[in-house]
Amino acid sequence: MLAGFSKLIYPKQPEPLYQIIPDNSYYMLSLSQAQAYFPASFLVRPAFLTLSSTVESPYQPGQPLKSLYQVTTFQKNVPFRLPISVNLSTFLPARSNDTIRLTLRYIVTRDNPFQQLAGKMKEVNLVSKISAASLEWGTAVKVSEIVATLLSYLIKEGKEDTIFELVQDINVSDLKSGYWVIYGARDTSIEPQLLEIHNAELRSDAYMEKYCYAILKVVAIPRLKDEAARERSWWELLQASKEKVLANLRKNSRQRDSSLREWESTLTHVYELARKDQSFLLKEIKQIIGRAQKEIEVGLNQNIEPEAFGSNTYPESWRDVLGVNDAIELDEQIRDYQDAVEMTDRLLKAYTDSSYTIS
Repeated sequence: MLAGFSKLIYPKQPEPLYQIIPDNSYYMLSLSQAQAYFPASFLVRPAFLTLSSTVESPYQPGQPLKSLYQVTTFQKNVPFRLPISVNLSTFLPARSNDTIRLTLRYIVTRDNPFQQLAGKMKEVNLVSKISAASLEWGTAVKVSEIVATLLSYLIKEGKEDTIFELVQDINVSDLKSGYWVIYGARDTSIEPQLLEIHNAELRSDAYMEKYCYAILKVVAIPRLKDEAARERSWWELLQASKEKVLANLRKNSRQRDSSLREWESTLTHVYELARKDQSFLLKEIKQIIGRAQKEIEVGLNQNIEPEAFGSNTYPESWRDVLGVNDAIELDEQIRDYQDAVEMTDRLLKAYTDSSYTIS
């Protein structure tokens, strides 16, 4: 990290709509607001500003989520509010043992007017044209070309300056919903003692005009919902097997019993596949499988005597997969899941509202 830059700070702020619950929710990172400040002499002219972000998480090892944005209307020695407000990640599972690495950089690329001047002279063959009329002018142009190249070298035209940098490992168990701030400056030793977020804006007791800073927003939801699992192999296997069993329930007892035995074995296989899908919490996987199990039980009760399903207590293999012991507990689990899904729908509506701020 560059000298003079803070770590991520959780400033004073109102309570968010929904707080992260470790091992029982999902979170998303976004860049809510950013300011860049590039101190430079009169000879230096910035060409453009590039903002890059990377989020590395355990659920996608070796496949970090990367973003890159470029701003061309950027001036030196003037605080510049970046016209960027973007998501840095998708919704990630809030596993308490996970650590994510967040990298955020502002990079200024210097313009090269002196190099362009020297190149233009060569392009139009200006030296030879003027030399034909006046030796003195030809010499002057050649000297100007040398001076332009020398000045370009001295002020490092085309050079990239990293004016803001955050590289931080974040324990998910320490992450909270709301706004997080990182700030820093090269040419001032004034440290803000008070940071506060009000209506998504940063307030401080220090003069922040010459600071670079970023305001990150973390939002959370309780569930991804089973629609997010569509086209995943474990979800497709679960749905196909469920439809097959439901179809065979209307047939003779031999086909029905065979399908139920196959269903028991399928549940275990689906669970093993789903556990490898690091984008879903284990608790939600069990709830999605539980909803399919409930559909099978409803189908059984509609087509045969209830006793045909067997004991009230589920087989041990099912208890491991479903996370419940019997049909009563399964009903409670399904109600909890439905409540969580409805909460997710309300939160997503609030988060996508263009006027939404944590306030």
